Amino acid sequence: TLAASGTVTGTIGPGAPVATGTTGGGSFVATAQSGGDVTFNATASVSGAGVLVVEGDNVNVNNAVSTAGGSATLVAANNVAFSATGSLSTSGGSVNLNPGAALTMLSGSFVNSGNGNLRVSAGSASTLGLLNAGTGRISIQAAGLADSNAAAQNLIAAAVRLRTTSGGLGASGDALETQTSVLAAN
Repeated sequence: TLAASGTVTGTIGPGAPVATGTTGGGSFVATAQSGGDVTFNATASVSGAGVLVVEGDNVNVNNAVSTAGGSATLVAANNVAFSATGSLSTSGGSVNLNPGAALTMLSGSFVNSGNGNLRVSAGSASTLGLLNAGTGRISIQAAGLADSNAAAQNLIAAAVRLRTTSGGLGASGDALETQTSVLAAN
């Protein structure tokens, strides 16, 4: 679980969900055993300046996950997926999402870095809900990018960098809605 004081480091069994909890100002670092997914079905938070680092075959965010000031990193051999009720927030810490395959965000899901920088590096085409870096920067690299939330904002940041390796940005009739001062895309 996340309930602890100080730094929590552990191994999560295959398919084991991460339970509800709050750290006491430390960090939460978890790596799923081989063949294991990490799933947040309940609210989870890291207090103080603690960081959140989670690694698994798949990382599924089905509820609110947050840090009070530290960075948050989700790494998956396959997919990082956010359900419609899934969210990841920091209060100024950087956010890194690193799926080996796709980042999938259903409409209603969001990532908010609280003005910290937000980076996505996905191995496959990905679908975006809302990525909000406020006054921070967003950098995304994926095979292609699609929009899951219709006309709602997808990207909010002072600067946005988008790089697709084989697909497009958005789709005909459903563009990626972006609020930024600087946009670089290729």
